[in-house]
Amino acid sequence: MEIKRILPLQLSSLDEANAFVREMLHQYKCPKTDNMKAQLFVEEAIVYWAVQADDKASFELSIQKRFKTITLTLNYWSDPENPLTLPETSDDQDDDYNRIGQNILIGLSSVTYSYEKGC
Repeated sequence: MEIKRILPLQLSSLDEANAFVREMLHQYKCPKTDNMKAQLFVEEAIVYWAVQADDKASFELSIQKRFKTITLTLNYWSDPENPLTLPETSDDQDDDYNRIGQNILIGLSSVTYSYEKGC
């Protein structure tokens, strides 16, 4: 069964999105480390998307469990783009901060991106 929540794509939605992820994964009896990784992944995606989004943009957050697999899905409708590619950094920027999403994804099983009506 899939449970969805649509929220405005703003930094003010971080707490609500994290609470949703925390509660749903707690119901599925996920380990605390996996729960924390999922919350950090959601925060990373929202912060990255919110910088580029227009004022009325929204995103969909859904969690689905099938057998022993739990799927966390984030959808944001805009021009096709991979939200986790590293931007070009200058020498004075901290590389560790820019790589947070990449490090979290290593601990998750897999990530796939699909675009409707896009490239």
